[in-house]
Amino acid sequence: MIKIYRLKQIRNNVSHVLEGAGGNTVRYNFTGGNVIAGTCPEISLKGKYFQDLLEASELFKDGTVVLVREIKTSDDMKENVPEPEPKNMDTADAVTTPDELLVYINTNYGKKFTDPSKALAFAAKEGEVFANLNLG
Repeated sequence: MIKIYRLKQIRNNVSHVLEGAGGNTVRYNFTGGNVIAGTCPEISLKGKYFQDLLEASELFKDGTVVLVREIKTSDDMKENVPEPEPKNMDTADAVTTPDELLVYINTNYGKKFTDPSKALAFAAKEGEVFANLNLG
């Protein structure tokens, strides 16, 4: 997620250095302000560490820096997508050959395995049991 912060002071550009818990220092460069037009400078931050450090600072707590907006990225959308439920769970007993195993795993889990041993390892992690599977 990208967050846009505004420094509530009419300046052209301002730089603040904040120190993290481990002694790391981070420079925040607020830019894009204009003293003549009365515009405050802003900064956009993508990293959660940098966002959390700024939001924990006195600048943010006393209102000198405010959060203007949040922009969701494609990475945020991926985190919120639920895993699809496997289909045809009752057909695991019907799998008897390595080829059927590949078809079952690739179809029901959206995978593209070509090696039956890798598909079987994946299935084991998912808790699938193929009682009638004959690998030999």
